[in-house]
Amino acid sequence: MTPELILLFTTTASVAFFHTVMGPDHYVPFIALGKNKSWSLQKMCLVVIACALGHAVGSILLGLVGIYFGLELQVLSSFEGNRVVFAAWAMIAFGLIYGSWGLKKAFLRRPHEHWHAHDGVFHSHQHVHDEKHTHIHNPYDLDKRDSSAWALFIIFVLGPCEPLIPLMMLPAANKSVIGVIGVIAIFFLVTLITMLGVVIVGFYSLNRARFDFFSRFGSTLTGGSIAACGLLVIIFEI
Repeated sequence: MTPELILLFTTTASVAFFHTVMGPDHYVPFIALGKNKSWSLQKMCLVVIACALGHAVGSILLGLVGIYFGLELQVLSSFEGNRVVFAAWAMIAFGLIYGSWGLKKAFLRRPHEHWHAHDGVFHSHQHVHDEKHTHIHNPYDLDKRDSSAWALFIIFVLGPCEPLIPLMMLPAANKSVIGVIGVIAIFFLVTLITMLGVVIVGFYSLNRARFDFFSRFGSTLTGGSIAACGLLVIIFEI
């Protein structure tokens, strides 16, 4: 392996790591949704892997098409930039909808009194409309009815890995097939491992904590955090 390729692969790994860590949209939605929906660690990791694949595949295909047809980097970067904005607004919309639904659910679960009369005697008791259910899910199962996981997957498919295409173009300019393949493999693996690492740490950290407030307003907080991630992407172009 040449010194140039070693430098390129090291740079790719560093860019992938910092791009993932500095972009809260790569891990906050998974941690928040997983906590709120009581996902198992196995299911959360499956969702992360699926979203990471969707996140990378679009940019990889676009980069390969650009290399094959000799498209200018500026053209590809402009297209990727538009995808970033679209995906960020989609994340904001999803977060606001999910948070609004959570707020409605929180008020439905507010304790309230019911009065009853039995044999002429009036009495009251507190009642809560709780939507929780008791049947057991397979921890490895990506439930087809889990619309939040699928919505997250679609958003990640729409969102590109912006730094990947410029990195792919460097070895492509020197007609290095090994360089292009190496950049793709390293960028994806480092991104995936970093996402999984941060999400797993967040999973165990939140599971150790107990928030009574979260049990009622968890969906609202989850939606708000997802919308905030999308807003940060737009403001800081993470």
